[in-house]
Amino acid sequence: MTRRGIASIVLLLLLVTACGGGGRSDGPEAEETAGGPAPTGDSLVDLVRTLPELPDADTFVVTFGDVEGIATANAVDVPTDGDLPSLLDWSLSAGADGVPVLLPSTLQEVNLNRHQELEAELGVSLWSTTRYAEVAAPPYRVAVLDGDHGEAELTEAIGEPDDGVWALGGDELEVDLANRTAARPLGEALRLATTQDGVAIASTATLAREAADAEGSLVDDDLDEVLTALDEVDPVAGVAIRTDLGDEGLLANGAAYVVDGDAVVGRLVLGYPDDEDATAAASEVEEYFTDGKSLSGLPWSDLLTVEDVTAEGSVVVVDLSFAGDQRPAVLVQMLLGNVQDLPQARS
Repeated sequence: MTRRGIASIVLLLLLVTACGGGGRSDGPEAEETAGGPAPTGDSLVDLVRTLPELPDADTFVVTFGDVEGIATANAVDVPTDGDLPSLLDWSLSAGADGVPVLLPSTLQEVNLNRHQELEAELGVSLWSTTRYAEVAAPPYRVAVLDGDHGEAELTEAIGEPDDGVWALGGDELEVDLANRTAARPLGEALRLATTQDGVAIASTATLAREAADAEGSLVDDDLDEVLTALDEVDPVAGVAIRTDLGDEGLLANGAAYVVDGDAVVGRLVLGYPDDEDATAAASEVEEYFTDGKSLSGLPWSDLLTVEDVTAEGSVVVVDLSFAGDQRPAVLVQMLLGNVQDLPQARS
């Protein structure tokens, strides 16, 4: 399969995410396991490390975010419990110059106007969520949602669990368009379990239990290096993508956002087969972003400003800022569709 074809698959997977829209409004300011490095620490990226591996999914998308951190970065209020306007303001707060709001597909619809219905059905909502991380490779997905929700809320909304799992819908991976709801827009089945700090929502009971166990089997060595580099900036939101390149192996990339003073800054992390490849590519990556053009034909210098490019192990780390009309969401858009044009030669 060509890299362009792979990028198209990634684009389809990422249709479940959103980069936010509208304008900004004023407001208040390892340990090893069999599956890979075990989760450690309490950062947002560490929440990603608790996610389980999806069945037969070499290509997948991870999204993560901190609800209060995004609100502060984009100068809006944290969504108030049950207050739909505040939730919509938060979800649309990225505007042109803010941190993209990358929602888990589990809590996202075409719009959020039915979020009160979703909360009534699941016992979980963005109002009760402090931070989230999701991995998706349709038909499989699993999200972990830390926050003020747990067994009592799930039982009140859904009923009693079966062996620690709450079930909504029909058979696992079944789609029933005749029984679509706010929480299940395709009538798909969902399985939920409680975690140490919240709730896991998944497409199967096995994934829900594995997410609750927090053993972190999703994270292999390649993805671990990407996540480690993203974690260094203590982001409030981000995305990571792993793509199967067939005979060329697996490719992991990521992007994350943080606010420095009043400005949103980003970190792009590009994965390579080994340390030598990453070191050799660093200068090429810097030249590409300072002198090259995107697939749209626009110079990258019109879209972002490169602050620093370094090789860290088997990844190249690009620290970026966004001046004038440059939009932070360009990093997500790049990973959606332009990644095949990046200087990432495989060995």
